[in-house]
Amino acid sequence: MTVLFTAGAKLLGVYFVYLTLVYLINAALLADGDRRVLTIQLLLSAVTGVIALLLMLRTGSVGRFLGVHRESSPSERFQSPVEVVEVGVVLIGIFVFLMRLAALLHIISARLAGVRFGGFGGAALRIAIEAVPLALAMYAVLRADRVANRITARLRQT
Repeated sequence: MTVLFTAGAKLLGVYFVYLTLVYLINAALLADGDRRVLTIQLLLSAVTGVIALLLMLRTGSVGRFLGVHRESSPSERFQSPVEVVEVGVVLIGIFVFLMRLAALLHIISARLAGVRFGGFGGAALRIAIEAVPLALAMYAVLRADRVANRITARLRQT
């Protein structure tokens, strides 16, 4: 699983570097606007940048922390489908977490900039709705073993 996680995490890190640059450009464009909105954009770029650097430069440490970076010999790389699914769940969970965090922070910055969210619940409801996929992504990252076991158990039943 070392090779699969390492390759996937480094590629995800490269994509997050791109997003960091996009968020920094957005922050530069908002520099003369509301300082709270600028602060949220800078926070988003900082979080994205840190995650990108961790994934690219400290891949082994991240994998060990998440429990998916087990050492294996080359012949045992893809020993079990559960391990492959577990790595996929972790990588997708990290991606979804950062994307939903960005959406949540964009809603907050829009509200701070004075955008009115019409309809039932307004901005508070939209923020609460964004919190659900954020929490699910965190669960997928931190409990990827459980998620992978459930997925592969379902696949074996069909």
